[in-house]
Amino acid sequence: MMNIRKFIETAHNSGGGSYNLNTGEFNSKEGYMVSLEGHEEKHSEWDADNLLKYISSKAEYLAEPDNFLGVWYNEKANEWCFDVSQNVAHRIEAVELGLSRRQQAIWDCAKADEIDLSVAQG
Repeated sequence: MMNIRKFIETAHNSGGGSYNLNTGEFNSKEGYMVSLEGHEEKHSEWDADNLLKYISSKAEYLAEPDNFLGVWYNEKANEWCFDVSQNVAHRIEAVELGLSRRQQAIWDCAKADEIDLSVAQG
């Protein structure tokens, strides 16, 4: 189990991660991560204070048992992204949710790999 301070340090040093504030789970090994639409925030530089403000502003959503705080560095855009992601057990459901939420990709936790949805969106 990890605490939020350790998560912030680890996410910054490794380029990202996901964290369940309720359980302390870091980078789930099961299911698929699908972002909640409208909750992504982008920053040109790493700033732990911005992340803490983000967590505070999204506390209601992060309190849900299947939701995780997501943090990653987007190399193409040269920016840090924060979001609230839902851990979904089944791939088909995760893909359908991702498409309905207009996600470019979802995350396969077991394979630690991105599933590109842009092809399915045409």
